[in-house]
Amino acid sequence: MLWRLAIVGFPFIVLLLIPGLMYGRSLISITRKIREEYKEAGSIAEQAISLVRTVYAFGSETKLIAKFSAAL
Repeated sequence: MLWRLAIVGFPFIVLLLIPGLMYGRSLISITRKIREEYKEAGSIAEQAISLVRTVYAFGSETKLIAKFSAAL
């Protein structure tokens, strides 16, 4: 009797498993893209903070803000 229930339930498991795997893969790829974009913006912010005197001396705050905004 239990094997009949397994035969009936197996197609539904497959129908739920395949979209779940597809969704998981797409979510992982989107997460990787987002992480790369934030890594670039974080690098720009880190450089600006570590070289704050140089940025201020050359008056390039607006240029750096625009570059950071474009990276985001």
